[in-house]
Amino acid sequence: MAASGSTSVALLAGGVILISAFTSSLLASWWNGGEVVAAGDARGSDEGVVKWFNVAKGFGFITVDNGADIFVHFRDIRGKGHRSLTAGQRVAFEIKETDKGPQAHEVTVIGAE
Repeated sequence: MAASGSTSVALLAGGVILISAFTSSLLASWWNGGEVVAAGDARGSDEGVVKWFNVAKGFGFITVDNGADIFVHFRDIRGKGHRSLTAGQRVAFEIKETDKGPQAHEVTVIGAE
């Protein structure tokens, strides 16, 4: 991540991270899944199409616009009540790195009311 100034990062006891000397490009940084991600990072603005989703098992795959397939679990679909997706739906999501690989997170159906 390039910045127009100096930034110091210190890891304190207990895993607390202290970041000082913010520059304008780092002011909107936040803690996200084990790494500091700057605002405007490509993650969080990904889109794709649901490849398939098994309602009984609660998971499926989304084909990202770049052609890669990514796992999605029903817990990561935004909404209330029974959360599921249908093949062919256009969705927006964040990509979250897990111990099993990348996974769609905060999934929202585009154009849904």
